[in-house]
Amino acid sequence: MAKIFVADDNPHVHRIVEETLGASGHGVFSVRDGSEVLESISRCRPDLILLDTTLPNADCFDICRGLLARQRSVGGRIVLLAGPLETLDEDDATQVGVHTIVQKPLDSLILENLVAGLPTGAEREPDSGIDDNEQIIDALVHKALGSTESGPSREAIREQIEAVVFASMPAIIDRIADRLVDRLKNSQ
Repeated sequence: MAKIFVADDNPHVHRIVEETLGASGHGVFSVRDGSEVLESISRCRPDLILLDTTLPNADCFDICRGLLARQRSVGGRIVLLAGPLETLDEDDATQVGVHTIVQKPLDSLILENLVAGLPTGAEREPDSGIDDNEQIIDALVHKALGSTESGPSREAIREQIEAVVFASMPAIIDRIADRLVDRLKNSQ
């Protein structure tokens, strides 16, 4: 099982990570203040680091730089947790060791996809790049295709996606719906 580290001041984020990943047997470690992140991560050596972009008393990019400087002793993939309307430069994030950026609100499917196939302990290799968002969207598309019974209408697809992502961000839902419509058109 993986070790998950959560640095976020929102109690809902801690609760959903604990309910989803902790209940699945993963170890969950957490802090709510940016001043505690580097030291706490060094102690627990997590496989996955979920880092709020607006954590109190710290800048997320400064934390990432500190983690990158300590990569051999800290380890772990870094996932930035951004607010629903927050935009971050993916190139800047990649340069400081961020694996991917996930928009809040979090849900169990997103968390499960982040942990799926995650290398642990000695298997872990440092890597970077921001391609997990595409994998998560593909998983949502696949799940929505599997449960869409009312045909390929855009509205029916959109309703299925809302059920899958618990009515998360409308912009992401629209992007997934458009991709489903395109795939259904191409398969006919």
